[in-house]
Amino acid sequence: KENNQLEEDFRPHSIYNSSLTDAIENEVDTSLVEGKDYALVTPTAWKYLVDRYGGGPMIPCFNGNYNAPQLQIYLAENDGRPSPKSRIIYVDPAIRLVKMLPDLAKLHQVSATLLNLRLWYRSSYNSWSLVSPQLSANDVDWNELLLEVRSGSEWPRDKLRSPRDFRPLRIGDPVDAFDCERTWRPAVVHRLSPDGSRVLVNFVGFHAMYNEWIHHDSGKLQPRHSRTDPEDRSLFWQKSTPVLNPGQAGAIGLLNLGNTCFLNCAIQCLSATPILRQYLLSGQFIKHINRSNTMGTKGKVIQSLANVVGSLWATTGQLASSTVSPSSLRKLFAKCRQQFDSYDQQDAHEYIASLLDALHEDVKRPLGYTDSPRSHSDSVETESDAAWQKHIQSNHSIITDVFHGQLRSQTICDQCSHRTVAFDPFLFFSLSIPLVYHCKLRILVFLQGLPPRSCNVTLPNNEGNLEIVLRAISAQVNVSDMNLRLIHVQNHRFVRVLSNETLICDVEGAMLYCFERMVRLPIRINEVVTVPVDRGRPAETGIIKSISSDTFDVCLQRDNQIRRLPMTAWYTSVRPRTKEGIVDLQVVHQHQGHICGVPFVISLGSERTSAELHAEIKRQLSRVIFFDGTYNLLAMAFSNPGVISLLPSDDSPFLTHVMPPQVIVVDWQVAPPKYKEDWDAIMQPEPKDETLLTLDMCLETFMKSERMNDQWTCEHCHENNCGTRFTDLSRAPDILMLHFKRFHYSSVQHHKVNELVTFPLDGLDIRQYMMPLEAAAIDPNECIYDLYAVANHTGGLTEGHYTVYCRYEITTEATEDFVPMQHTWLCCDDEVVSEIPPSKVISNAAYVLFYKRRSMYISPYGSSHLTMGWMVRLPPSAKSSLIENGFLVIDNALDTKLAENLLKEIQLLQRNNQLYVNSTHVYLKNQPAPLLLEKKFISETELVTIPPQFTYLQQWFDNKSLRENLNTLLPQLHADRHMIKVQYNHGQGGCFPMHYDTYGDDGKCLTAVLYLNKNWTSGHGGEIVLYPFPYTRETIAPKFNRLVLFSSNYMLHRVLQSNVPRYCLTTWLYRDITAPVHTFTPQLHSDQNGFEKMMAKLCASSFRLHLSKLYYANEWKQSLIESHADTIAFDKYIANFDGEIDMITKATEQMLVNFAKGNQNIPESVPDLLQKIKDEFQAHEISDQHKRFVTWF
Repeated sequence: KENNQLEEDFRPHSIYNSSLTDAIENEVDTSLVEGKDYALVTPTAWKYLVDRYGGGPMIPCFNGNYNAPQLQIYLAENDGRPSPKSRIIYVDPAIRLVKMLPDLAKLHQVSATLLNLRLWYRSSYNSWSLVSPQLSANDVDWNELLLEVRSGSEWPRDKLRSPRDFRPLRIGDPVDAFDCERTWRPAVVHRLSPDGSRVLVNFVGFHAMYNEWIHHDSGKLQPRHSRTDPEDRSLFWQKSTPVLNPGQAGAIGLLNLGNTCFLNCAIQCLSATPILRQYLLSGQFIKHINRSNTMGTKGKVIQSLANVVGSLWATTGQLASSTVSPSSLRKLFAKCRQQFDSYDQQDAHEYIASLLDALHEDVKRPLGYTDSPRSHSDSVETESDAAWQKHIQSNHSIITDVFHGQLRSQTICDQCSHRTVAFDPFLFFSLSIPLVYHCKLRILVFLQGLPPRSCNVTLPNNEGNLEIVLRAISAQVNVSDMNLRLIHVQNHRFVRVLSNETLICDVEGAMLYCFERMVRLPIRINEVVTVPVDRGRPAETGIIKSISSDTFDVCLQRDNQIRRLPMTAWYTSVRPRTKEGIVDLQVVHQHQGHICGVPFVISLGSERTSAELHAEIKRQLSRVIFFDGTYNLLAMAFSNPGVISLLPSDDSPFLTHVMPPQVIVVDWQVAPPKYKEDWDAIMQPEPKDETLLTLDMCLETFMKSERMNDQWTCEHCHENNCGTRFTDLSRAPDILMLHFKRFHYSSVQHHKVNELVTFPLDGLDIRQYMMPLEAAAIDPNECIYDLYAVANHTGGLTEGHYTVYCRYEITTEATEDFVPMQHTWLCCDDEVVSEIPPSKVISNAAYVLFYKRRSMYISPYGSSHLTMGWMVRLPPSAKSSLIENGFLVIDNALDTKLAENLLKEIQLLQRNNQLYVNSTHVYLKNQPAPLLLEKKFISETELVTIPPQFTYLQQWFDNKSLRENLNTLLPQLHADRHMIKVQYNHGQGGCFPMHYDTYGDDGKCLTAVLYLNKNWTSGHGGEIVLYPFPYTRETIAPKFNRLVLFSSNYMLHRVLQSNVPRYCLTTWLYRDITAPVHTFTPQLHSDQNGFEKMMAKLCASSFRLHLSKLYYANEWKQSLIESHADTIAFDKYIANFDGEIDMITKATEQMLVNFAKGNQNIPESVPDLLQKIKDEFQAHEISDQHKRFVTWF
């Protein structure tokens, strides 16, 4: 059969419900037949099937209704406003919402009686209403509910001053903010970035120089007094136990060591990658460390990363207030990647790529490099497989197996139609974001003495700075651009004056005002001025006597003559003789304590009076406002809004009452200002012309065909005719990483692209980008991916900050009324980790997206939910056999069907050439480099590296039942992890030499070999021989579904030559390195003779291993020759083996001399000793007393 057909016969696909969801969305679900098109299962059964086979999505069904409403349930903060903590449920549309109150409390882990719970529903964007007893899920328009918990006698929402939610934040909002000193302090929102992704906070009681930019949706911003103590107003200090995260393993923050948010971002993304996390936490990487690779760090980087990830997922300590320091990893990685050896800001995408490369170098196979092939074969599938095999031969590691994919590029000549194909591996897709080709800005312009007007500025793109905009405004209003200033306005107040060097892309979409600067104070009667007279004569002094609309008269002091000048001369040739300067003041409107209306600027001479200030403001207001109420003028500073003073209208200098940066507040008494024109509507930002950008658009741009230029030459016809290049995917990785090119560089300017690119949280389908053969995958979910992490960047080119959104798996129970979604989303911002609603994940800050193949099953906590068929059947005599004999043989160890499926998957691995030659590195004294010894006709691979479609092997790896049962059976094992290999003997005399699995330096404690050889007979060979030295050997046939357990440390064993293909799964259990080390004491008795006492002491010491090598020296050497290829390295190893035997012989002779002192019955020579061991321990039945000489575990 074809390989695909073979797999089809025994392996169920992952669950594929996409066709069902399409049918339901298209309202054709009435044609679906239960039992034929689909099957209904309980939530428990669904969870079991997804855990075992993967796939999705979940389609809840209530009483035959497949369109179950999706509700988002928020938990209220202590002040009554919605918190970021939310849960999504699918609910029975007919259920009364109040009926679910107790279950919703359990969903949020809230312990409260029904009397202390209230449920609200969102009735509008910023309004919540209480749920009435009759309200059902179908009656809720916004699909958002709020669970409020009463503490004490009052409901928190009854004390709310404003119905507005905590987010989105506005200027002036009070918050608790986590500062750079890792302390919660009360703060006030001082400014928002134009795109709303960042917030500038001003810490109460601190100078503005300590202001900090914080990600808008970060957990570092919380409601006021939720993290600080409201009673301790003098210190503005955090509460005694700071809350930094939800208090769950895996939801822990990382310390920022100084501009290391990029490092924290990379670690959190990799920690959220299920298969890599499991690989690190299980310790499987230890056996893969390549200590001979000069480009690696001999395992230091991967071990350091494993330590950090292990700390993040630890389940001990005070999790809610804990953080993890990546200091050791930063220092270590900086040594091998010196571009990161500083505390400068770095690019997170580059760091992730470099870190994955370092991990790969630490654990990759030490083979040579081969170039990517160029092929003209007609077999596309063969070309792709050959290219991939060459790539992984030189780069085989978990990084290549999981993160690497392969692109196929085809170039077809227009002249001769010759096709050239090249295959290239990739780690990331770096996707370009289409730039904005029409930039439209709408600006409110305030000119001196005129009412405001709006100006529309249209530019070909958003490149360049604001000097271009000012020139465009100048041309429209006929005012020199030198006298114009642009101001960024938010929440009815000025945020900042924009310099001409500000990039257009940084303010696109923001509300902009433009003001004409006053270059000369208004003319006044009796003002002393200098007036130019005839050419060549000095200017004369005069006094202004009268003013008209077009002219003014000046009385010259020299001869008292009156000279009439045009009004334009006041701004050109006439100069006032005063030192009075010009003061610009911001004016804002306020009604009932809230800032409102359109702010503006007034310009006055510094020596003007308060009465003139009042008159100028009234003059400005009359141009734009209908006066239908009274107002007062106040002076206030936004940095201290609690201090307000009334501005008098008298002859006192106005600067004695108000001085920049204070602002003037027009406090309307009756109603807010009523404008002659609707400036709020007029000043809405101009919508962009371009279509909404999607991830599919970026992928289509990346994959689109490309016309070759005239410099390209066809290698077949050698013509310089144009050709066409096509790109598609020949192999998609299990983990798909998509990088947005947000940093744009051109000859005009460098800037960050802040365009919003929408992307799916679930169900990214890349089938259309796969080459045709791969697109017809066996599993329909092979080309469907689900998002699990997003690396975000806020800020610009010169400064910014990285955060991470990651998907976090949770376990919540379904009820008869609703089915909860089994995950939530977290925002990781350095030390602080908080929950966020899924709607916040898609933002214009997204920089790198991490997708996981849907058909890939990985348990979120490194374990799987297994049926009893996966349980190894331990017999009642298991404990006594292991303790007394050091081994145990179990027939029919697993369910027969399960064993058959494991065998079929191993056979599929072998046919797909996914097994590799068994090789061992041996370190010898006086050898500058380790020797590489390859075994003949033995292929293998480790389960942790196999593709995810091998479901049964994946779950055999996840199965902890054997380890847990053996720990219960033998508590001294302390096994906490395991490693498993698939081993295939080609059947041409392949075998394993005599060896111990470990000499106690790597933690191995027990070996378990599961044989999967059907119809085995004695002539097939391949038996395993156990040598429980000094006792007699045991030869065990490798029969199907037979499990052989033995001590890794103390059981010598070998595998005899096999004449037919032989399959097995070998598991090694590793002991907990923190567990106490068990020491063995000799079994001595008074009735023992000298030889028995000597053997008791030897069997309890490490010398027993050396003595066994001496005892079986000839057979040991012959097994080495039979199993290994005849190479120069092997010749050196054999010579070393002979030298070892000589050393052991001399040591044994000295040992006999030492034991002969004061003891009888001690053999006089080494041959005598070996013969006596044979006679006493192997020639006849051993007494129980002698059996206790060796302690196996």
